[in-house]
Amino acid sequence: MMITEQEIRTLSKKNARRSAFKTILYLMLLCSAITFSVITTNDFVYFLSVVILGIVIAHGVELQHECLHHNLYRSIKVNRFFGIIYGLPMLVSYTHYQAQHLHHHTFLGTDKDEEIIDYKSEQLKTISGLFTRITNANRFFQFMVTMINTTQGVYPEVIKSKRQQRKFRHEYYFIFLFILILIFLYQVWGVNILFTWFFAWFFISEPLHFFIEVTEHIGKDKSNRVISENTRSYKTNLIWSYISNHNNYHIEHHSYPNVCAHNLKIVNEKKSGEYYTENSYIEAMKNVISGIRNEKVLKTKLSLKLQNRIKGVSAGIVAVIIYASMFLVSRYGVKNNIGIYELAFIRYSIAGMLLLPLFFLRKTSGRSVLTLSQGGLLAIVAGIPYMLLIYFGLKYAPAAHAAAINTGTVPCVVALMTLAKESSLRDKLFKLGSYVSLPM
Repeated sequence: MMITEQEIRTLSKKNARRSAFKTILYLMLLCSAITFSVITTNDFVYFLSVVILGIVIAHGVELQHECLHHNLYRSIKVNRFFGIIYGLPMLVSYTHYQAQHLHHHTFLGTDKDEEIIDYKSEQLKTISGLFTRITNANRFFQFMVTMINTTQGVYPEVIKSKRQQRKFRHEYYFIFLFILILIFLYQVWGVNILFTWFFAWFFISEPLHFFIEVTEHIGKDKSNRVISENTRSYKTNLIWSYISNHNNYHIEHHSYPNVCAHNLKIVNEKKSGEYYTENSYIEAMKNVISGIRNEKVLKTKLSLKLQNRIKGVSAGIVAVIIYASMFLVSRYGVKNNIGIYELAFIRYSIAGMLLLPLFFLRKTSGRSVLTLSQGGLLAIVAGIPYMLLIYFGLKYAPAAHAAAINTGTVPCVVALMTLAKESSLRDKLFKLGSYVSLPM
């Protein structure tokens, strides 16, 4: 069945009452979940509140998606206002999402296609890759890097105009302010909303968002410009349809992006027979998994970059565990009659034996190594005297104090050393500001 242009215009008209109801229901569920999580003393009620909060937060990004197409409200400004609110708990900038998503609509079926939260088949072929994408584990890191880049005038490629850059910058600062407010509420009033938000976002919202979005294009022919070949639609129940904001009708959305989300089902019914609509979410996921397994994925620069990032993050986590364990083990040792000199001997004798081969291979490896004077200086400031001082302190102070003081002092000293190399006062102040803002 064909669908006329007049019908598309009718289906694209905004319904003010429906839009207001969507927003009010979202805010009511959000506030109720937060309130119950704060006031309850029952573990089950708290857990249920966190789950509901996570679902509502994920639903908010789907509402933000409708706003960025200007399909929720008639006014562009109102769409942006609520779009910013909807994306706030998941750290998603409205302007960034809008620019990247419209880029996705334009270049779907080409190598240039890329979303703000992009799921690619090659990233889902390994356990580590699947975990990284489901939890979107590096989201906060990406947010902080992007925000810091804006202070230096560096923006994503899709953010081109000065007006876009200004909106982009303000939204990232607003999201950062949101995080600071949560920290303030926790530190000053002891309200545990910070951890409630984090658990709801990281453990519920991100995985749920993944399972909403992964069915859109994964397993389809993303090199094909025909929408019915690179995109998927499926039928589902009312609950999932509400959570995903009718995102299951994705062929219809890409074909007619101005049609309001709640009218996409009508488009699907009118175009019945033109393309295949999968009968359930389960069938859609089966086809996603089948498509990932059967797809021949070449190792591109992107996949190699992702592999290196996973290795780097994994190495960083291991380093943190080893570093944190050092304080606990050392504290345990000095409190159980192991002398500080014995501890220092154990630490450096084992490390020395493990690294001794590298010392002898330094001339044949062709790699840059420390000079004798540099090595001597490092041994003095970060060697045995340094560790003896830490062990001595651990005899009288808890491991937590040692970890906080030592870990906080090291970057300060490094910052001062790097500042000493800068010649101009402007560069020194800029670097100092960067060092101060990063821990925040």
